[in-house]
Amino acid sequence: MSEGMEGMYSSKKLTERYERDPEFRTLINVIESFIHQHGYTPSELREAVFYASLRYEQLHVKPIFKDGDMFTYQDALIEKERTR
Repeated sequence: MSEGMEGMYSSKKLTERYERDPEFRTLINVIESFIHQHGYTPSELREAVFYASLRYEQLHVKPIFKDGDMFTYQDALIEKERTR
């Protein structure tokens, strides 16, 4: 892990954020409750959060603009294939 990533995930910084950011605190509390109620391991939780984030990005594709027209990522791929 790079120094920047280590700093980002330091216990001290996360604790400070938990103490000052009510939305982050709520998220942490919900996750802790879910772990307690369902008995998930940290590895299972990391995998689930990663996959949920991936699915969210796939289902909420950001449009691409070209010459003022809006394209989806899929439209851009189709256009790329046509120009080959």
